[in-house]
Amino acid sequence: MADAERELDAQTPPQPEALETVLSRSDQELNELSEAIARITAELNAQGNLSLEKVPQGLRILLQDDEDRMMFPRGSAKITPFFTRLLSELAPVFNRIDNQVIINGHTDSATYPESAGYNNWNLSGDRALAARSVLEKGGLEIQLSLIHISEPTRRVVIS
Repeated sequence: MADAERELDAQTPPQPEALETVLSRSDQELNELSEAIARITAELNAQGNLSLEKVPQGLRILLQDDEDRMMFPRGSAKITPFFTRLLSELAPVFNRIDNQVIINGHTDSATYPESAGYNNWNLSGDRALAARSVLEKGGLEIQLSLIHISEPTRRVVIS
């Protein structure tokens, strides 16, 4: 009889996890990710350049300029050395997550002449691609699923 019970147990598919269990584990993973990111920003004295927010999709990480540091020179898609280091340090942390990584590129309000063939939409995309390149060189192994281009502001968002 014991053999028959064992055989029945082996054939029974595992029960799905309860939603509460999954949500609890997800919250714990987001908290651990937030703590790891906070440690890196503290080590680099970048607390004023990064903010975290829990959103339904996961964790929103906002990188932003402050009075002392710009992510990009005005009108440029070349990331400054400070933000290159910050993104490079964050890249391996992002490998711990299962969620998609989405990069939103934003611009400053620099204007281009119509004859330039380049505008803020192009700059926004180039900035998002530059952030992606730095993350990949820093060790990001997960597939980036989307690069979103948006209207002029002074920030780049990695969601």
